[in-house]
Amino acid sequence: MKCQVPDIPSRLVENIHNNSQFRPEAERLKVAERDQEIASMQRTIEELQRKAEQGSQQLQGEVQEVELEDLLQTRFPDDTIQPVPKGACGGDIVQLVYSAAEIMAGTILWEAKRTKNWSNAWLAMPPRWYFSPPFFMPPGMPS
Repeated sequence: MKCQVPDIPSRLVENIHNNSQFRPEAERLKVAERDQEIASMQRTIEELQRKAEQGSQQLQGEVQEVELEDLLQTRFPDDTIQPVPKGACGGDIVQLVYSAAEIMAGTILWEAKRTKNWSNAWLAMPPRWYFSPPFFMPPGMPS
């Protein structure tokens, strides 16, 4: 005697295959692993985007400092314009001002900022070494 199997609609079969309780355990774990890997990659992408933006802002600041240095050298050819070394305390550029008689008349400390919001904390007093010789001796200057 033959047993007759009822005809199962195809969409019911599809629902059974897509239902996680009927999916084999190995396949379900593989999908979970892939989902976790995608989430990890998304976090990495977001972190890299933040780092790229930060690097871009730093590069913009460096370009602005170079532009200011070039402008000062053009406008004040008799003065000595020197960038402050990275990591050194103080501003971005030191301008040693000379009189027409080539006597050093003073020092100007330049700080370049490119920002939407101003902070008065940036106006804090520079270190004492800016005011007492040798403030910032460019190469070739007599001691």
